[in-house]
Amino acid sequence: MKAGPKPVKALQEALGFSNRTYFLRDVINLLMAAGDIYRDGNLKSPRALIRLKGKR
Repeated sequence: MKAGPKPVKALQEALGFSNRTYFLRDVINLLMAAGDIYRDGNLKSPRALIRLKGKR
């Protein structure tokens, strides 16, 4: 089964990070800075999704 876009919290849990700060710093922020992913939706919304660039 193909996995679709996930909320940040679900990605954090799937990767086994118990600390959100470390997850954001070590994974999400690095991928955003590299231009590999972007946040789809309001930046402050907990419902915003993380998406791969070039995928819709």
